[in-house]
Amino acid sequence: MEKFMIVHQLEADGTAILCPETRSCGGNCETCPAHGRQERLRRFRAHNPVGAQVGDRVTATVKRISVTMTAVRMYVMPVLLFLACYILGEKLWGQGPFTGMGGLVLALILGTIYDRFIYRKKVKFTITGIRKKESC
Repeated sequence: MEKFMIVHQLEADGTAILCPETRSCGGNCETCPAHGRQERLRRFRAHNPVGAQVGDRVTATVKRISVTMTAVRMYVMPVLLFLACYILGEKLWGQGPFTGMGGLVLALILGTIYDRFIYRKKVKFTITGIRKKESC
């Protein structure tokens, strides 16, 4: 998957912090009227093998396996944990629906914790090219 982004900051370890590109952004994401409150907070860490600088408009790609694993973690795991807890609860206590819902809630809590504290720190994107600046 390929996205157009703007380099917001360079890190000492050779990675770059990117923000999604919009037409009116111009590289200053904090004051951009096109970004909503949530968009301003979105930052992505990316490998920077092409040597992009702050303010450059870049093309960034994410590995397909990362997208697939995210889908598995957010959609398949809750269903599997629900079914496992349902079957276990039905066999042990005769309360399958209640334990199944508990398993679903547990899967969503674990997914949220993983996303907030572990997955966001990983580098998912790679800058593959620097885009030319458009003239008005």
